[in-house]
Amino acid sequence: MHYFIVSFTYKNSSLELRESLNLSCMTQREEFLSLLIENHDFDEVMLPNTCNRIELIAYVKDASLAAEVIFEQLSLRCGYSVKELQNQADTYNDAAAIHHLFSVAASLDSLVVGETQIVGQLKDAMKFASDLGYCGSGLNQAMNAAFKCAAKIRSTTNISAKPVSIASIAVLKAKDEFGSLEGLNALVIGSGDMSRIACQNLLQHKANVTLINRTMSKAQKIADELDAPISVRPFEELGELINHHELLFTATSSKSPIIEQSMIQEQFYNRVWLDLAVPRDIGMINDEDIKVILVDDLEDIAKANIELRNQEARNSYAIVGEMTTEFFNSLHVNEMEPLIKDMYIKAFEAVDAETQRATKKGFIPKELEMQAHKMGTQIVKRFLHSISENMRDVSNTKSSQALMSHLAYLLNINETLMHEETKEEGK
Repeated sequence: MHYFIVSFTYKNSSLELRESLNLSCMTQREEFLSLLIENHDFDEVMLPNTCNRIELIAYVKDASLAAEVIFEQLSLRCGYSVKELQNQADTYNDAAAIHHLFSVAASLDSLVVGETQIVGQLKDAMKFASDLGYCGSGLNQAMNAAFKCAAKIRSTTNISAKPVSIASIAVLKAKDEFGSLEGLNALVIGSGDMSRIACQNLLQHKANVTLINRTMSKAQKIADELDAPISVRPFEELGELINHHELLFTATSSKSPIIEQSMIQEQFYNRVWLDLAVPRDIGMINDEDIKVILVDDLEDIAKANIELRNQEARNSYAIVGEMTTEFFNSLHVNEMEPLIKDMYIKAFEAVDAETQRATKKGFIPKELEMQAHKMGTQIVKRFLHSISENMRDVSNTKSSQALMSHLAYLLNINETLMHEETKEEGK
């Protein structure tokens, strides 16, 4: 089995492509994952989908065949050719896939290095796949190790000492545009983490914040949690509100734009609108007094953030490398355990058979059969102890797979059954 990842992010693919691939709708995501899991090459699969990345994380029998299936299915969905998708995607296999996964979980691959939202997003994607039965022992092991790696990096480096996010970067961008946000009227649309963080940062810059969402109670919940002077208005007032606020942040999960050219009224002041949604919330706007900033436009500020954290990132990548090696070492140890177990079983079966034969032949008195069996068992345990320890030691070496194959042959153990045992034990 192989770990395999296909990754579309702000670094390798256009916003338009990521919009066409967007699978934030649960029904669409379930349908797509089902299509993949029906293919015999896929054992497990999950799909994190955020504003900056869409990734297929899979546990597969053949990585090259899995890649063909993924790109073909994505092409059918988005209208881009297979070649166009391959040219914009990054693919990772086995050790490279685990290294990438650990880097993503630690937010080293994020637009904003050090942001903490990604772990929650990965956990949500994992739970979604697990509830469908598409995430089993293979991906569970990898994801849990990724979360452990992220936690170690947060606790041993300063990569997240001053947590930031796309939303906080967006507020900084707005501040650059206006010079100061104090007293500015800001409209925030949405009720997710992006909207909450945007509200929080705008309040810190002393802006006047109005929050709207299709479900008004969700917007009110954010206002209550922040315990701040936020005006919560019904979504039906969207058309009026966008024309009475200098600053706008939007980050909804709408499949189509919620703001169109036809809704705009001429004003005597300049406006800045930041669209943090993928797909975009703001349609094509042709108004010289309105500046629309998209999520990919924040990259310059994000790069400055990366420069500030470069040393911490280097330290973090060292941890990612170490923990990737540890992960594969642990996998090899786990693969060796069923072989060791079967070796003991075969030895104990030999003790049983020989004890019974010796008793039946009269070599051992019936009343001493139990003691003889116990002595035989202890001899086997003593003899196999050092052998099994040596087997565990070599499980960390590059030759472990070849060694396991030879031992399985010598012990007459079916390797297919052995790997199935490992898989069942991990469930």
